[in-house]
Amino acid sequence: MESVPTTAVEIAEAVRFGTTTAAEVIERHLAKIAEREADVHAFNLVLTEEARRCAAEIDERVAMGEDVGPLAGVPVAIKDNLCTRGVRTTASSKILETFAPPFDATAVARLEAAIAELIAVNLRHGGHEVTIAPDAAQAQVEVGGQWPDLVLLDGGKGQL
Repeated sequence: MESVPTTAVEIAEAVRFGTTTAAEVIERHLAKIAEREADVHAFNLVLTEEARRCAAEIDERVAMGEDVGPLAGVPVAIKDNLCTRGVRTTASSKILETFAPPFDATAVARLEAAIAELIAVNLRHGGHEVTIAPDAAQAQVEVGGQWPDLVLLDGGKGQL
């Protein structure tokens, strides 16, 4: 039984060399999101159709023998404070709830140039909605579900 690639390097190599497809990778990741998102609440927006369309384009290019780039097939979730052209980018703030930038942040543009598949706008917890209150006991930060049986890493901001 062949192992499923799990790191960005393994995924990119497997897609480039045809041992898996970008579509298979994206479907595995979308299934995991569907399975756990109700508990984790990690994403503000999942770009399901866009990710599938990108995966299909990558697979077509691989089939034609084209160079698909160093991150082809690697699913990427963009933090919700990085502008992504035409995609609602809110920084998890109600004041920006309808903002869809007309441009990409440099980091997003570079990922897209490397053919990474943008799968979601994430980390609702990265841009906390914090209530300012007279004392800390009254302040609340939404952190979502109980995160049952998940391995959590203390990696600082931006790591889930």
